[in-house]
Amino acid sequence: RHGWSTGANLTAYISEYTRAEVGVQYDTWDHTSTTLTDRDRFIMRASIDQRLLPYLYGRLLYQYEDYNTSGVQEYQEHLYMMTLRYLF
Repeated sequence: RHGWSTGANLTAYISEYTRAEVGVQYDTWDHTSTTLTDRDRFIMRASIDQRLLPYLYGRLLYQYEDYNTSGVQEYQEHLYMMTLRYLF
C-alpha cells in the first residue's frame, strides 16, 4: 500500500483575546491488496477561540469531512461544536 497526506492551516489573531483558524487536510491511500480498498478523505475545519473572562475561554468549531472508498462516497460529516473551558 502507499499513500500521502497534505494540508495547511492559517491562524489569525483578530484581537488580543480572539483567534481564528482555518485548515484543510487531504489523505489518500492506494492498496495493492485485493482485500483492502482505496481510500480518500478530505477535512476542512474553521474555529474561533475567545477569552471571555480572565479564566474562562470559549471555542466555536465547524468541521466538514468527506470520506470515499474506491470512488464510492461512504459518508459526509458536518460537525458543530461549542466548548467552554475554565482554568483554575
